[in-house]
Parts: sequence; structure tokens; C-alpha cells
Amino acid sequence: MKNIIVVVLTAMLLSVSFIASAQTQVASTEASDDAPSSIVVASSDDTPQLDIKKDEVEEVFSNEVEVRYYRNGDPSIKGYFEKSLTDDWALYLSAYKSRGWEEITAGPVYYITPEMSVGIGVGSSRYMADHEIKKSYHATVSAFWFLKSENWEAEILAERYRNDKTNPTYFEGYAQRKVTDNLSVGFYAQKDIGWGPRIHYSISKNVSIWVSPIVNRFEGSDVTAIVGISVSF
Repeated sequence: MKNIIVVVLTAMLLSVSFIASAQTQVASTEASDDAPSSIVVASSDDTPQLDIKKDEVEEVFSNEVEVRYYRNGDPSIKGYFEKSLTDDWALYLSAYKSRGWEEITAGPVYYITPEMSVGIGVGSSRYMADHEIKKSYHATVSAFWFLKSENWEAEILAERYRNDKTNPTYFEGYAQRKVTDNLSVGFYAQKDIGWGPRIHYSISKNVSIWVSPIVNRFEGSDVTAIVGISVSF
């Protein structure tokens, strides 16, 4: 429970910081518009338009496939695919596969700003719960919050599974800040695994790699590190 609170508070602080920064920039722009000036740089027809449209940040919320390697655990692959409907709304499809778990969910995504979105979906997960003797299907509700600004990136994913009497919920989340054009550092946490620092490196525009040494393992976890490779398109 403490780890869930830490991840949620981190996301809330990032949201407040990001929105406050945006409001400050808007106020600064409005103030500069009201200030007298005797310099004419161009006519209004020649002035470039700075309106931010969702199309301009399309690649921030792109389709993505990620492969993860868990030291002392099973590897996994996850695909996230999104279709824009309007500037504010989209539909997503997410599919996940590991040795002991298969899952697919889909639902709407709402863009709070061009850099921040929330989504909720329903679907099905197939795995063997602690009280079961074989894999079975569990109706799944999934929700996420995602932020990617010029310097910050963060995400929280939470899920609930029907008919799982012993472990019906799941969460994971991370927050990272850019320190160079290619390198970001931050924090990562995953239920049933643990938490630790997160180091993210962009190999190219569409390919990145990240690693998280698990410095605090949750009870029952043998995983000591996670490596992820992501390809967006």
C-alpha cells in the first residue's frame, strides 16, 4: 500500500508542477502582449502561428512495442496501439504476453493536454491465480495516466481482475526527468517485484532502452533487475 501511495503522489506532484509551469508561461505571454513596444518585426500575416495541435505531438503518444527481461524472472512483450478520433479523444488497444500471463484490454483515451492523457479499458486476462490449479480467464479493468513533457515523463498503470480471490489488483509506475538529450533518470515500481531507480536512454528517435535495478524487493520476489527495450512507430 505504501508503494502505491508513493507512485500516486509522484504523479500528482508532476501534474501540479507541469500545469503550474504551463500557467506561468501563459501568464508571461499575456504580459508580454500587453507591454508597449516600438519595434515592429513583421506584419500579422507574416507572424508564424504557435498554436499547439495534437498532430504536432503525435509521436509522443505513438504506437509502441516493448520487450522486458527480468533477472530471475520471465521475459515479457507488450504492444500498445492507439487511434486518434479527435484532438482530445482516442481509442487504444493493449496486448501483453509472458510465460504465465496473457492479457488484452481496449478502451477510450482522453487528452487533458497534448502532453498528458488518461485512459480506461476493459478486457480479459488469462493466468493461474493462487487459489487455482490451472490457468483461467479473468475479466479485467485497466486504467492509466501518462505524461510526457519537454523534460518529464511519467506513467501509472492500475488493473483489477475479477474472480481472483487472493491477488485481484496490479500496479506499476515510473517517473523520470531528462538530464541530456538522450538520457533520463528517475524511479520505477511494480507490484510483486519491487522498486528502484530507472535509467532510460534513447538510442534513436524510435528506439530506447531502460534499466531498473530493484533495490527494494517486495515479499516473495526474486527479481533483481529489469531491462526494457521499446520501439515506437
